[in-house]
Amino acid sequence: MRAVDLTYPPQDPTKQLEHVCEQVDATLGPSTKLASYPGAQHWHISKHRVKGTLEATWWPSKQRFWLKVATNRDADWIASAIEAIELHFRDRK
Repeated sequence: MRAVDLTYPPQDPTKQLEHVCEQVDATLGPSTKLASYPGAQHWHISKHRVKGTLEATWWPSKQRFWLKVATNRDADWIASAIEAIELHFRDRK
């Protein structure tokens, strides 16, 4: 597993994530909840008909925002997607 902490956006990052996903030809899945992170929003990012899943979690009550990729869900496209998302949110501090 690999996790990357991102610059915390105080507002819901859904629209920004959608924008970056479009830029890297990926799809942002619907927001879900995680029992282990009460109040957090969680998304799966994927590419159509391509192996790999990148996860994004925004947890306002803890002011955390991070990406995660499980070892068995890694793929070649994920590193560049992580880099694009990191740059996007770092530039919006």
